[in-house]
Amino acid sequence: FPGGMGEFHITANSGFLGVEKGPSVDVTLQWATYRDASDQTSLSRIWGGIHPPEDDIPGRRIGAKVGINAFEKAKQLFYFNDADQDGYPENVDCNDTNAAINPNGTEGNLPDGLDNDCNGVIDDFLGVPSFSESFSIFPNPVRDQMTIRFGQPMSAEAVYMLDQQGRVWQKMKMPTSAEQLVIDFTTAPAGIYGLYVVLEDGRRVWLGKAMKW
Repeated sequence: FPGGMGEFHITANSGFLGVEKGPSVDVTLQWATYRDASDQTSLSRIWGGIHPPEDDIPGRRIGAKVGINAFEKAKQLFYFNDADQDGYPENVDCNDTNAAINPNGTEGNLPDGLDNDCNGVIDDFLGVPSFSESFSIFPNPVRDQMTIRFGQPMSAEAVYMLDQQGRVWQKMKMPTSAEQLVIDFTTAPAGIYGLYVVLEDGRRVWLGKAMKW
C-alpha cells in the first residue's frame, strides 16, 4: 500500500454491516500489502458462512494470476519508459530514442528536420533576419493554395515545406526579388506542415506552421 500500510476504520454501531447491528466497538483494519487485504476479505466470507472454502481458495489462486496480468497491462498504460535515458519519459519526450531531443533540448540555427525542444515546431531557428516581423502567411488553415507575403523583395533560393516527420514534402524555387510566393496544397494530405526559406547566403529562416484541412 502507498506509505506502507492500508487502513480502514469502522465506527461502533455505525450500521456498516448493513444486515445487523455492529461492530460493538470501534475497529480499525490494517494491511501491509494488497494480498493481505485480499486474504482477509476471502477469510471473512468463509468465517461468515457465506462462501465455502471450495470456492474461495481456487478463486484466490485465479485472482493471483489475473492480478499479475492486470498489473502488467496497467504498466503499459500508466507507467512510462525513458528509453533514451535523458530524464524525460516517453509521455513528455517527443522522441524517446534520441537523448538530445527532449523538452529541454536546443534548436540550432541550421535545419535538421527535427523538433529538438519538443515544442511542436520543427527547426524553429535562431538568427532570424529582420524581415521576419513583416511576413505573413494566409490563409491558414489552408485547403488549396497558401500565400507567403514577405513585405519586401526577397533574394532567396527556395521555400521548403516539411511534413510532420520532418521530411521535405515540397521545395519551391523563389523568383528573383519576389515579394510573395504561392504554395499549392491541393495534393498535400491533411495535417500540419513546417515552412522555412533558404536565403541566397545559405541561412535558413523558420517561417512557421501551416495546417492543411
